[in-house]
Amino acid sequence: MALIVIAGCQTSVDVPGSRAEEEEEGGRLPAQEQQRWNELVTKIEKLEERGYTLEQLLERQEKQEQAQAVPAIDKDLMAARSVLADAIEYSRTTRTSETEGALQRLDALLRAVTDDLPASRTIVRCERALAYLSQNALNEADAELTMAYDIVHEARAQLRPGQVEQMIQGKAREQIGAGRPLDAAKVVHAIIERCARHPSLETMQRVRQGLRGASDALERGAWPVVEAELFEIHGAVTELGESIRVQPPEATAEEEAEGEEVLEEEAEGEAALEGEAGQAEGAEAETGAEELEGAAEATPEAAMPSEAGGAR
Repeated sequence: MALIVIAGCQTSVDVPGSRAEEEEEGGRLPAQEQQRWNELVTKIEKLEERGYTLEQLLERQEKQEQAQAVPAIDKDLMAARSVLADAIEYSRTTRTSETEGALQRLDALLRAVTDDLPASRTIVRCERALAYLSQNALNEADAELTMAYDIVHEARAQLRPGQVEQMIQGKAREQIGAGRPLDAAKVVHAIIERCARHPSLETMQRVRQGLRGASDALERGAWPVVEAELFEIHGAVTELGESIRVQPPEATAEEEAEGEEVLEEEAEGEAALEGEAGQAEGAEAETGAEELEGAAEATPEAAMPSEAGGAR
């Protein structure tokens, strides 16, 4: 009997160390997260071996995040102003090769600035949409216009072409959805023209002209002209940078009316087409009715001789 009790007691005793092992297993990270953690620890240890402290690493990470938050166009404008300062200094000391090199660097930066502008990026998407519309590839054209809309919608107000959002979403894509590629193309052409007239692109056009003038003057050795052109470029680039930071005024009634003009013209065009279609249908119906009336009138006359013959 005592043996049975001992056996029963023995079965209720926990195996030494089993609970600790369960707690340890419960506190472990999943394999994938543990691998990431180990990689992070390894990176930190390597950086510490190079003399970095944890505080310095955190500060470095914060600066990287702040740099990523700055829009690309702001960085490009900053770089352009720096290269302009070098070019002006070289031109003052009549250093031909250095000035020529600075102008080439400036040309690449100004291209980048132009490409970063929302108006320019929207034009590219719209040109792609037009190419697809010419092939009747409506889904692809709609996708390009959707991306164009996102570009304008997410742009800073100072760089956003007016009324373009409404023209894309409320008209061009609507025409595509209705299966009317020609009507959609008309709206897209109007969007491109509106974007091309945006002040940011007009400013960059002046800058490009000034750069060509500086290059031509450098070839002639006209150093005063080179310096004057560079100062003109610097003023335009600075003006563009300041206009981006300043809150733009609200659109005037005249600007809003100009933006809605295309929509109204398209609506009138649709109404005219519908009216012509209605008139054509009415004319066909009227012609059909006249033919029926003519046939009805001709039937008794044609039947009279046979009736007379039957009477005889």
